[in-house]
This record gives sequence, structure tokens and C-alpha cells, in this order.
Amino acid sequence: MNRNRYVTLEDFGRKLEKIPGMSQLIEEESANLRAAEFVRHSRKVARLSQADLAEQIGVTQVRVSQMEAGKVVSLALLARVAKACGGSLRLSFEK
Repeated sequence: MNRNRYVTLEDFGRKLEKIPGMSQLIEEESANLRAAEFVRHSRKVARLSQADLAEQIGVTQVRVSQMEAGKVVSLALLARVAKACGGSLRLSFEK
């Protein structure tokens, strides 16, 4: 009998974490995705299109799309996004 064997997401995550360097890679990608969500959410709350935001921060609409897809974003660019959306960027380190 051929049975499909399913692995839970938690088990899969534990297996990935055993691969050297994978935990750091996952942590970095998670940070990129949080930045992407910040950009997308801030833009929508400010009722700006990607093109409008791009013009205000001095990049192309394609770059805004990339930022919202989780491509690496500099802190300086995140600060420009925050300002264009009527806010400010605050960074903290926590233990």
C-alpha cells in the first residue's frame, strides 16, 4: 500500500533549522517580509498608489513593487516611505 506521508509545518521548520546557516537565513527573510508588509500597509493607509509612492520617494513603481514583495530595503528608503505616508520610522533593538 502506498501512503502519502505528510509533514506538519512545525516539523518541516525543525528540519530546516538543522541545516547549517538556515536559521539565520530564515530570520533575515522574515525581517525582509516584515519590511515589505510595512511598506504595503503604510502605502495603503496613506491611500497612495505604488506610482504615487514611487514618485514621492524618488524610485520607480517597479521598485515599490519589489519592496512590497520582500526585496531588501535600506533603512534610509524605509524612512522615506514612512515620511511619504505621513509617519516616521522608529528602530529599536530588544533583548
